[in-house]
Amino acid sequence: MTASTASSRYDEALDAIAAGNPSHASVIGSLRGLVAARAELAESLDIPGLTALLEKDKSLFLQGAPLLPKARIPLDAKVLKRCRERLVPEMARAFPKAAKAIAALDVAFVSGRMRLPARLKRYLVSESLPEAKALKSVGTTPEVAMLYLSQIAKVLAEAVGRAVGGHQVLDGWTQGYCPVCGGAPEISYLEGKEGRRRLGCSLCATTWRYTRVACPSCQSTDHDQIELFYLDGKPQERAEACHVCKRYILHVDRRENATAFIPALEPLGLLHLDMIMQGKGFTPASAEPAVAG
Repeated sequence: MTASTASSRYDEALDAIAAGNPSHASVIGSLRGLVAARAELAESLDIPGLTALLEKDKSLFLQGAPLLPKARIPLDAKVLKRCRERLVPEMARAFPKAAKAIAALDVAFVSGRMRLPARLKRYLVSESLPEAKALKSVGTTPEVAMLYLSQIAKVLAEAVGRAVGGHQVLDGWTQGYCPVCGGAPEISYLEGKEGRRRLGCSLCATTWRYTRVACPSCQSTDHDQIELFYLDGKPQERAEACHVCKRYILHVDRRENATAFIPALEPLGLLHLDMIMQGKGFTPASAEPAVAG
């Protein structure tokens, strides 16, 4: 698939999400450029040394070891430069009120005042950010640092996920975290006549089969502890909350829906459920560190 084809697919999926959830159309519209840029980069990036890193003993994989834990994703200088140059303008367009702070952080990384590889590594390991005082000194904020680092991290991870798609078979994986990078899931969905359940990684966008009867975060199979939340008339879009671990995952039923669908984009149409669940004291499954290294 070419980068332009990937961008077109993402556009179609965003159109479908906006049509199904008109109240989110303005948010989706503001993010289109950034989403397209991420898709194009993930499709076209060539990460040096990736093939060798993906070689893993199948027995370790079946025991729950991801193919390339996120802490080991290569941070090549040329790749990072390309990501910065493509993503920073789109971040500024998507979040115009933060454009000045985004540019200030980018200048800090380009000048060497802050080291992007080191900061990105820490983010991948534990989502840690530079201290607020250090960020203030370069004219930016923790929120902007989170945006900046997360967008680059997602592109790198998605590029790894796409490479794995043509390199490894993920059959046999039974964990609730990603078989590729170890990231936590952000979306669950049913597909096919049999209603097979799949989870989608919050970092690298890989999808994998998972049992319908267990919580992805704590693996509890106690049905009495799982509660479903959805709006009237929309049971196919819901949040599945676990009272054992107090986490929830967004879920869509795709068995009778033929519209364009990219799992990684689906949470944009379910923002209302995020607000409801977090208001009830639940934490997103995607907030879990899962397997860092």
